[in-house]
Amino acid sequence: MAGTQLTGLASGFDWRPVVDQLIAASRIPQDRLKAEKTQVSQKQAALSEVASLASGLDSALDALKDGAGLGKRSATIADSDTTWTAAAADGAEAGEYVFNVTSLATSARIDGAGNIGSALNDPNVALASLRIATTVTAGTFSVNGVPVSVAVTDTLQDVLDAIGSATGGAVTASYDAGTDRVTLSSGSAITLGSGADTSNFLAALRLSQNGTGTVNSAAALGTVSRTALLSNAGFGVSPNASGSFLVNGVSISYDAGADSLQDVINRINASSAGVSASYDAVQDRMVLKSKATGDIGITVSESPASGTPLIEILGLTVGATQVAGTDAVFTVNGGPAMTSKSNTLDAAAHGITGLTVTARTPKTGGLPRSETVTVAGDTSTAKTRLETFVSKFNALQAAITKYTKTEVSNGKITRGVLADAREVLEFSKKLRSVAFAAGTGLTGSITQLSNLGLDFDGKDSVLKVAQSTLLSSQLENAALSVEQFLDGSSEGLVQRLQAVIDAQTLTGGGLKNKASTYSSRQLALDDQIATFERRLSAEKARLESKFIAMEQAQARIQEQQKAFARAFPA
Repeated sequence: MAGTQLTGLASGFDWRPVVDQLIAASRIPQDRLKAEKTQVSQKQAALSEVASLASGLDSALDALKDGAGLGKRSATIADSDTTWTAAAADGAEAGEYVFNVTSLATSARIDGAGNIGSALNDPNVALASLRIATTVTAGTFSVNGVPVSVAVTDTLQDVLDAIGSATGGAVTASYDAGTDRVTLSSGSAITLGSGADTSNFLAALRLSQNGTGTVNSAAALGTVSRTALLSNAGFGVSPNASGSFLVNGVSISYDAGADSLQDVINRINASSAGVSASYDAVQDRMVLKSKATGDIGITVSESPASGTPLIEILGLTVGATQVAGTDAVFTVNGGPAMTSKSNTLDAAAHGITGLTVTARTPKTGGLPRSETVTVAGDTSTAKTRLETFVSKFNALQAAITKYTKTEVSNGKITRGVLADAREVLEFSKKLRSVAFAAGTGLTGSITQLSNLGLDFDGKDSVLKVAQSTLLSSQLENAALSVEQFLDGSSEGLVQRLQAVIDAQTLTGGGLKNKASTYSSRQLALDDQIATFERRLSAEKARLESKFIAMEQAQARIQEQQKAFARAFPA
């Protein structure tokens, strides 16, 4: 009812502004509470920033541990165009090393017997289905300058007949199942191919002119189908053949009615035998190559439980050629010859701690050559980490100064939001004191930051790299002393500064306790402001109720006066 009441209708007095003014006067203590809450929020934000910057400094100090990366090493090769690579682990022995590799490590290999595929036998098979090394493409080819057309649906016999027809019988063509070759015959020298040819028929059938009237396929044509089942792959495996064989002692199973040659190859490659298997269609043979280099061999044998000697059919035993792997041979700085099973020469091979050199054939080919490898200290990491420490230290100190300083301008005093936070001021002083002080018990030549070329600006107490040349020199020439100063013991700079930070930021620390105090005060102010608001709302409702009652009483009196006037007119 009070919200819709029009004031002054009976009394002529607009009392609502009066109520608002009374409530506004009563709200002054609450406004002071709100102002204090704003100040506490500002203190919390400032303290949170200081704590965050302290955490950043702590992280920068962590990066200075373990010598700030002074053990970092770089390995460079003098010839920037080399195919070799070199890498140096942390702590690698610095120096210049001349590697002379006289031979590279090679992999052991078994070159299976050639022509393991059976003859084509039937020339009446479509070209697209011929078991030959190279698939025939459609188009034309020339014999004695006459084009002969080829379609992949033609049979081999169709094309041989077409040669005779195209040349008017001057050249005859036939397939001999006994030799598994195609023969072209003529009474005069046969000319094969021209620049206008679009089919590879001649190359696929291994036919090339020789200046005579007889041209034969250069090798037997029949090869093995890698994708057909073993029983139908073209090398005489019976349909029910199954079993296993051993490669480097690892069992490889097969089933002629379910597996293709490619399945067997994939099984070898995926096994733990350490061998890569492949089929060479050009020479119609299997090839096994050791995945590792060095003077190690490859053994292939039939499993005792096997009933079918598939490895013999694959040409991996009888007629196969064993090619032994070889070790790399090299010297370092003109010393005695050393060997390595790998072309990646590490400390186990050459004895230089932390250095790895990978030798490769030069871009121009030929024998490997000498390369000069330089291992040097990488001080850039340490210098960058020290510069980051300086930056983080100054950022923290700048924030503390901003929030705690008191300034006087034109007679007006302005205090930072944390000017009364004694803990923050003590934190700043302690950090500067520890950073500037010399560590005790240090035996090296570096006992304080100034020995590294780092010092404070006398005016603003800002830490800076005052002598960059000195810093670089100390990092390069006094690495052990730098490491001891930074992280050598409880007196190392890192430990001393982190102890100061922990004392303030961990549970029970000064900054942690101050933050807790601000949080508690913020909650208390929220409760007081809410309680005050409830009281003001109640007081406003009480005042409005009394003024409304006054208006109602005034209205009744006015009605009574009007009634009296009507009853007793003048």
